[in-house]
Amino acid sequence: PRKMPLNWSLVEDVNVDQIARDMDVSSLEYLVQHIAFANLTDTDNQRFGSRGALKAFRLLQLGVEYLTHLNVFNRCRFSPIKIRQKPNQ
Repeated sequence: PRKMPLNWSLVEDVNVDQIARDMDVSSLEYLVQHIAFANLTDTDNQRFGSRGALKAFRLLQLGVEYLTHLNVFNRCRFSPIKIRQKPNQ
């Protein structure tokens, strides 16, 4: 559920090239949580240059949300099952 507002100052201060160059997964994961699950308001919608850009952003939000839930589902589904072994008698 998208409850938190989009933090535009966080987005504007990001150095995307540095994250890509350094393969900074920690920063990327942090930012994804703030961007992909942000609730866009009418004011946010006006910041996009076109309806197409807004739609692309929303589609990417849905894609990230889907992949996040799929990842959680697969972790639960394929986690190793610990089998208790009987002690040698």
